[in-house]
Amino acid sequence: MYIQLLQIGLYPTSQKSPCMAFTFHILDDFRIENLECKIPAFVYSQKLRRKTYPTFPHFAAVCLRCSLCSSLYN
Repeated sequence: MYIQLLQIGLYPTSQKSPCMAFTFHILDDFRIENLECKIPAFVYSQKLRRKTYPTFPHFAAVCLRCSLCSSLYN
């Protein structure tokens, strides 16, 4: 399953049980914002919430625990 996700352009948050994945576009965007603006993963996940559901961002299903997995990409 891990290889299949990579083939379709998704990076899984876990190698053991990939229940969630990031697109490479999101990972590239996070990397650039982290390097240039020093945006931490938690703040970036809040940005994803606002972009996903701008009216009520607290209802957006963005896993904050999994935002730490983005450090795998750095």
